[in-house]
Amino acid sequence: MSLPSGLIFFLDFVFSPDLGGTSDASQANNRFGNISGSSIYGGDRVGAEITGGLNLVGNLAQDKSGPRTVGGRGYAYASPKTSQKLSSKTTYMGIKKQWGIHSSSLHTARNQQQLIEYDPDINALTASSTSYDVLVLDVAQSQFLSASTTADFDVLSAFVASASAMSTAFTWANADDSTYPTHQIRRLTRVVNATESATSSKAVRFVFTLDSRALTLTTTAAQALYVQCPIKDNITNAGSGRIGAVVGATEWGLEGSANIPEIDIKVDSVAVTAMTKKLKAKWTPELGQDLNAYHNLDAEVELTSILSEQIALEIDREILGDLVGGATASTYYWSRAPGLFVNRTTGAEIGASSAAPDFTGTVSEWYETLIETINDVSAQIHRKTLRGGANFIVCGPEVANILEFTAGYRANVTADDETGTVGAVKVGSLSKKLDVIVDPYFLRNVILVGRRGNSFLESGYVYAPYVPLQTTPTIFGVEDFVPRKGVMTRYAKKMVRPDMYGLVIVRGLLGESGSTG
Repeated sequence: MSLPSGLIFFLDFVFSPDLGGTSDASQANNRFGNISGSSIYGGDRVGAEITGGLNLVGNLAQDKSGPRTVGGRGYAYASPKTSQKLSSKTTYMGIKKQWGIHSSSLHTARNQQQLIEYDPDINALTASSTSYDVLVLDVAQSQFLSASTTADFDVLSAFVASASAMSTAFTWANADDSTYPTHQIRRLTRVVNATESATSSKAVRFVFTLDSRALTLTTTAAQALYVQCPIKDNITNAGSGRIGAVVGATEWGLEGSANIPEIDIKVDSVAVTAMTKKLKAKWTPELGQDLNAYHNLDAEVELTSILSEQIALEIDREILGDLVGGATASTYYWSRAPGLFVNRTTGAEIGASSAAPDFTGTVSEWYETLIETINDVSAQIHRKTLRGGANFIVCGPEVANILEFTAGYRANVTADDETGTVGAVKVGSLSKKLDVIVDPYFLRNVILVGRRGNSFLESGYVYAPYVPLQTTPTIFGVEDFVPRKGVMTRYAKKMVRPDMYGLVIVRGLLGESGSTG
C-alpha cells in the first residue's frame, strides 16, 4: 500500500432491471427466479456486501437468484419465456401432500422425505422456533403445452409460480392467511409419472414452504395459478414428403423481440486505513558490556530481534483473530471421544435423547471422522466461494497430535529440524491437499479451515503493509547515557471474503463421557 489509506474494489455482474418483459406484475423484477439487481453468481450479496458473508438459501430454505442451488435441475436466464395461466381445477392441479415441518412424526416419515428428496435445507428448519409447512403441488404437464408454445422441461428450476396468484388459486383456512408469503423451492421442481401424481396424469411437481396455514385448492374456473417458464423454439416439420426440412413457426421466443434479458456490471469499494505499531527498548551500557563479556552476545542485536518478533507475533494474532471471528463458511462440531456422535451443526450429542449409532472401530479410525468434518467445512467453502475447497488448516499442538494419527497425515521432517520457530509453522499436510499449520498460541480445541487463493483476485483476507518494519538507529540519552532503540510498522488489514474460512470445534479435547440415559 503506497498511501496511508486506500480502497479495495469489488467487481460483480448483476441481473439488469430490464429482464425482458413479464405478463405478471408480481414477477416484474423476476425472470426465472433471478431477481433484478442480484448477482449472477447467486446468493444474497452483491459486490462489497460479500464482506458480510453469503447465504445460499433464504429463511424458509427457498432458492436465491443465480445457479448456486438450482443448477442440478437446469438453469435459465437467457432463454425465451412465457407466463402460463394454469387452471386450478382439481382435474389439472392437486395437492400431493401438506405437512408441518415441526410435526416430527410426519416430517421424518419416509414418504414425506421422499417428496422433498431429503432436502437438507428444508430439514434444517426443524431447529427453528417458528412452525413452517411444506406444500407439494402437482400440475398436469399438459397445461404447459399448447399449439404455439412448448415449455422447456430440461430447465425445471426456471418454472416459477407467481406469489400473488397463490392467494387466489388456494382457499386459506383464515382470510388473513393469504397475506403470508409462500416460497417456492425451485431446486425440487421435477416431472413425475401419472402413478405418482395427484392429478392421475404426468405432472410437474412444485414444492413450497410457508408459515403453518391450512389451505385447499380453489375449484372455481375463474381462479388460476400463473407459472413463468422457459419455452422451446417452435420448430415444426415443413410438410409431408419434405424429409429433414423444418420451419420456424410463431411463437419463436426471442426472434425479432426487444425483450432480451440484460446483465449489468457493478463496481464498488470499501476503504482501508493504515494502523501503527511501535515498540522500544533500552539497556544500560554496563548490561551490554557484561552480556558481551560473559556470553558473547550483543545486547542491541538481541533486543532488536525481540522487538521485531513481538510486533510480528502481534500482527499474526490479529490476523488469526480476524479469521476465527469472521469465518462464515460454516462452523461444525466433532467429539474426540471414540463413538460419541454429535450433531455437526449444534454439537449436541446424538445419543442423548435417542439411540446413537454404534462404532466398533479403533481410536485411529475414529480420528478419521475428524478429517471428514474438516472436509465438510471445505465443501461449504467451495459452495459459497465457487473457487474450490480449503487448502490449509490452523490448529494448536494438541489437535495436531490427533491429526498425526490419521492415515492421510504426512509430516514435514528433515534431518536438520532442530531449530525452534516462533509462532505458526507448517508441520505437514493432510492427503497432500491441506497444509497443516500449528500455532502454539492458537485456541486449543478449534481448527481454522481456510482457502488461500492463487492470486490477489481470490483473496479472502488482505494484509497491506504501508511502512514495513522500520528500525531506528541507536539513540543515547543525554541525561543518563542509556542507549535506546525502537521499531515500528504501519499496515492495513481487511476481511474481504469471510466465506473462505470455516471452523471445526473439538468437543472433549481432554476426554468426556457420553450420555448414560
